[in-house]
Amino acid sequence: MTLNRVAPLVHASAAALLLTSCAGSGGSDELYGAPEISNVIDGVVFEAGDWEPHLAAGAEGRSWGNHRAVVVLDSAGGDAVLVTIPWRRRDREPAAKSIVVVDAGSNEPVTNVIPLRIDNMSGEIAFRPNPGSEAYHVYYLPWESTGGYYPRITYPSFVSTADAAWERQVRAADRSALARARTTHIQSVNAFHSFFPMEVIASDSETAAFMSTAKDGWAVVAEHRDYPVRMREFLPRHWTDRAQTNEFSSRALRGEYFTFQLALIAGADPVDGVRVTFDGFPARFSETLTCFNCGGINEKGERFETDVSVPTGTVQPLWIGLAIPEDQASGTYAGDLTVSTTGHGSKTVHVSIEVQPGRATNHGFDSPESMTRLAWLNSTAGTDSDFIIEPFEPVGIEGHSLSILGRTVELGASGLPDQLLSYVSPELTHFVETPQQVLARPIDLDIIVGGRPEQLEPSALTVRQEARGRVAWSVESRSARVAMRVEGALEYDGMLDYRITVQALRDLRVDDIALPIVLQAEAAEYMLGLGFRGGKRPQRVDWTWEIENHQEGVWLGGVHAGLQYVLRDDDYVRPLNTNFYQNQPLRMPASWFNDGRGGIRIETGADAVTARNYSGPRRMAAGDTLQFDVRFLLTPFKPIDTEAHFRTRFVHRYVPVDSV
Repeated sequence: MTLNRVAPLVHASAAALLLTSCAGSGGSDELYGAPEISNVIDGVVFEAGDWEPHLAAGAEGRSWGNHRAVVVLDSAGGDAVLVTIPWRRRDREPAAKSIVVVDAGSNEPVTNVIPLRIDNMSGEIAFRPNPGSEAYHVYYLPWESTGGYYPRITYPSFVSTADAAWERQVRAADRSALARARTTHIQSVNAFHSFFPMEVIASDSETAAFMSTAKDGWAVVAEHRDYPVRMREFLPRHWTDRAQTNEFSSRALRGEYFTFQLALIAGADPVDGVRVTFDGFPARFSETLTCFNCGGINEKGERFETDVSVPTGTVQPLWIGLAIPEDQASGTYAGDLTVSTTGHGSKTVHVSIEVQPGRATNHGFDSPESMTRLAWLNSTAGTDSDFIIEPFEPVGIEGHSLSILGRTVELGASGLPDQLLSYVSPELTHFVETPQQVLARPIDLDIIVGGRPEQLEPSALTVRQEARGRVAWSVESRSARVAMRVEGALEYDGMLDYRITVQALRDLRVDDIALPIVLQAEAAEYMLGLGFRGGKRPQRVDWTWEIENHQEGVWLGGVHAGLQYVLRDDDYVRPLNTNFYQNQPLRMPASWFNDGRGGIRIETGADAVTARNYSGPRRMAAGDTLQFDVRFLLTPFKPIDTEAHFRTRFVHRYVPVDSV
């Protein structure tokens, strides 16, 4: 299964759509909302409720949950009543989760309760009603929270509080003889938590009937953006309840970024090699029509394609985007979307879009619940290397000396820096004539074999201007045993990026490959990183790689001159932050990490500070290559505009800024 780039956005937005979408009309600047879906299923009303949660957000403890069934007794229930709740829920192992029955009048839990049968489609629950009470709430997803900003949520199993004699009597009774209660409503605590309609599941028989007419064993359903696909293992009941069609129609405003989705449903066999093509649309539409799941533009501004495969019995949403031109004439425009596969044929959906006279404000981006911001996934903003943000300046070249705003990089013969200079004043408000030197000695990569650094002969160094805001260079150096290629680039803001490739020309036993960075003491007075939260630099730091620490580099500096660097390789992927770190932690740079032998040692000398970035001993066979990538940031980046700083205020409370 390939990565679905839009799944988190879709899931987070779905419930909000029920509140914010509205039916548009010609000449209106409001985005079109899809027709409403009947919320009555099996005679039960699915709706958003409006009750005070049993447990406040962020609190520690056990909550009755955010979902309940409203149950009524039409007559006196006697000692026990039985109710069937057709909840059509999609959670895994529903029988392993608890239920809570609450008297709707007193809002107090009922003690004598027995869940007799629980599955995804429905549950049968027996309970002893309170005298005179005819309405009850059955909460069916109670949860327990550790509390705090990043709580751990668990769903406890059912623990009986029923009287033992009463429970034996009910279990022994003929169920048909028990008094019946009926379910009138399935409710969520609010619209945001609603499961309707896209998480109200179809039954196995409804799904089988739906798929029985699917040619080649798979189906495509066109769906409005208002109802994002939220389930991969189940079909929503409203799909199986409506007539199948290969047509889709909707409305859009001029200037709107319009989206909708095609849901591919794989039957008994997986569906591979999924592609979406467009045909018959006006040429202006074809220029921007795209399937976000099939490819797009990555964070580097490069185009890519995704191999979309859909496993057996799962649903894959294919989100389609289209930028309606600002000056598009009103009218209905149509074309075909063809979903093709490898070995399972193709299916075509005829799409018609009525462009209305109204104009969308800000392309509809102010209504993210309508999925308009999916366009941002393919944004090229920030990729124009000729664009320079004020007050930064283009990168200047004078031989091997490179200048940017307030800083200079002097390259050595190896392509690595001989010196870094900062012209920023100690007050950080202007530039000075005499710069602060950052390095106490040139930076070089030490490849130590047999106790001695390898002596490499470099080729000629040539710096090329790739754009106004970026220069690049490359140098190849070699000895009889080792070859090294240094590829460097400097950008206008102060990012100095290196890709260093080391290749063994013969079998070697390497003592160490290290990058010592020796800084002037005044340019390393403070430290941030490697587990230190900032402040005066310790006299000595011994740091080794630990995946759980999310550490890969450090900043060393003074007030007006400093250097931050991180150690990476070609396989680097930015980790997710905060409580999502375990989902995508730091991927160790293999060459620097070296199976735990690498690390960073920072030591204080008489007039310099040395940060030795080492990788430790290893064996290299002839032809083996290692990647030692480093990204530097030269600080400070720009002078402080004190007037602007004093004029601008920030507040982190939801109040008018002028009131604080």
